[in-house]
Amino acid sequence: MSRRNRGLSPFLALVRWEQAFADASVASAVRPIVVPANEQNLDRLSAEVRADNH
Repeated sequence: MSRRNRGLSPFLALVRWEQAFADASVASAVRPIVVPANEQNLDRLSAEVRADNH
């Protein structure tokens, strides 16, 4: 396991979220829906992680 978060609390995690689309036009078409939906999902994940640590 790599400790890439040196200097941070052992209770912190970095989540990286990427989506790849084969076609740029598809990415552009779904961007208005996908961006806010991803933010909502990551907010829910964050709330779950915080709840589990308390």
